[in-house]
Amino acid sequence: MALLGMGFAGVVLWSGGHPYHELLLDIEWDTILFVTSMMMRILSHKRANKFLTEVGWDTVFFLVVIFGLVVALEVTGLVHDLGARIQAVVGNDTVFATVFMIWIPALLSSFLGNLPMSVLLAPIASSPELLAVSPVLPLALIFAVNIGGYLTPLGAQANTVTMSFAEEGDHISFLGFAKLGTILALIHLVIGSGWLLLVNFLMGG
Repeated sequence: MALLGMGFAGVVLWSGGHPYHELLLDIEWDTILFVTSMMMRILSHKRANKFLTEVGWDTVFFLVVIFGLVVALEVTGLVHDLGARIQAVVGNDTVFATVFMIWIPALLSSFLGNLPMSVLLAPIASSPELLAVSPVLPLALIFAVNIGGYLTPLGAQANTVTMSFAEEGDHISFLGFAKLGTILALIHLVIGSGWLLLVNFLMGG
């Protein structure tokens, strides 16, 4: 009840029910999340302790490093440079651009994770320069990162969590997962490439 009450009060303050609500707009989200987590830690310390002991911290830090790497690439301007290089590689070839945006992100997602790759490549795939080459490139990227998500255990965060929990029960090996995932992914990539090329053709690409 206490947590619900605080949540309700936060909504009221945020919505303008308090004369000082404008001050809250200047507070960073990370500060709000930190204060909220600390309050929950104090009020529900027993449940919090139980939860913290069950968290797969190796997975958490793995995700932090991956997303940190993506942000670093964007801050240093490498994302912009990568977009320019991709545009130079694909040129004005619609077919090659579509196939490139399917297979390369799928393979990269299988090792770097599909969410980081989505964050990294979304601005590139939706850039006006590449959209002029093929309007289906954003859809190709969405398809690619989803396929890459089950190509290897590293492809999606859910996979790493599942693998960590599997250590306590029926063990799932990296190679065993990758063998099955690779077969399915290759079949889906071939079918998806043909479908997206057909869509691109029908759209006049």
